[in-house]
Parts: sequence; C-alpha cells; structure tokens
Amino acid sequence: MKIHETTFAACIAIFMFLGGPAAGDEKSVIDSTVRGLIEKGEVLLIDEPGDGKPQFVTAGLLVTAPMEAVFKVITDFERYPKVFPEVTRTKIVKREGSDYYVDHTVTSSLSIMPISIRYQLKFTVKAPDELHWELVEGDLRASTGYWKLVSVNDGKATAAFYRVYFDIVPKGFLIKLVMEYITEKSPAFGTAVISSAALTVVKSVKDTAEGRGMKGDGKRKRKEKGNEF
Repeated sequence: MKIHETTFAACIAIFMFLGGPAAGDEKSVIDSTVRGLIEKGEVLLIDEPGDGKPQFVTAGLLVTAPMEAVFKVITDFERYPKVFPEVTRTKIVKREGSDYYVDHTVTSSLSIMPISIRYQLKFTVKAPDELHWELVEGDLRASTGYWKLVSVNDGKATAAFYRVYFDIVPKGFLIKLVMEYITEKSPAFGTAVISSAALTVVKSVKDTAEGRGMKGDGKRKRKEKGNEF
C-alpha cells in the first residue's frame, strides 16, 4: 500500500472504518482517528493487492456541510453534469427499489486527445451514508466502488470517502496504441489516472455541497481567485 498524507495507524483505522460497523470502544477509537485525520486535509490511499486483483483508490476529504446535503449531491444522478466537469449527460433509465440504472456520457481527457465515453452504472442507495455502484455495460472494462460518509463536528461537517476502480476501453486504433504504449512504459500511469480522477470527484462534491459548485452553464464558479484544483 502507498500512503499519502497519513500514517500507517491512521490507514488501518480508515480501512476498518470503511469496512463496516465496529462495536463499543473500538468504534469510538476508529471514528475519532478518522475524524481527526480527515480534518487535516485530503487523504489518498492506493491498494496494491497483487494477484491480478483490481487496484482500488480511496480519496477522502472534509466537507463543510451536513451529511444530508452531501448525500443529496451524490444521489442526485441526473444532476451529475452540473457537479462533475467531465460528465456531459446522465439519465435514469430504470429503478428497482433502491437500485438506479443510470446512463452516462463522459468527455474524458485521460488520453492524449479528448474522447467521448458512454456507459451504464447500477447505483445502490444505502441511506443515509453509503452509495455503491457497479458497471452494467458500455465503453468501460470495469467500474465499481462506493461512497462512505460520516457526520463530524456535531453534524456541521462530513468526512466523505470515495473508493473506486475503473478501466477504460480505448476507442479508436491510434488512441488504443498510444494508451498501450504509455501503460507498458509506465505501469503506474493507470493508478495515477484513477487517483487524479478520484480527487477531482471528491473535490467537485465538496464544492457543490458547500455552494461553490458548477452552475447551469457548466462552468465552475469560484469564490476567490486561486481556488482551482
């Protein structure tokens, strides 16, 4: 595991926290450690599982908004184009209880030239603090992950964690050739792409929940100069 802006003990606490509920004193210690860590800034954890297993990335930060407001942002699927810079269109095509099937169109800048990607995800809403998803079909080999939220500062803020793995299917011979060359020469490229995307996602949710997000024309408004990421 690679560790960024944290300590080994804090990483253990985060993984226990993300892994499920704990009991009694153990839960209290874990929650206290995670809350103290996330208040210091961004957290980025990169799994190195080996054995051909997916390399998940977990990004987390503190959002100065109640958990209900953050949960509303991440579950308002058809408003994603106003939250995330690269999402150009979303549409809920089916709902089955707490499961939502959502079509996405994304203009990705992860390759040398922008490409349009279309895919469908199945979201499972687990109110009030979790959202899980998995790939149904489209221009991705894989996309899976979840959001985990925890209320902090007496309900005035939220520690938001976003855990994700995805793999894009290159479209077009030239793009495929370039991507294969880059990943062969630099195996860490794929991890860097996922890490960058994960941080962008959590920052976009933070901006929207705090009232600084993208507006109707798709351009990001800033309260002050120099607040770009």
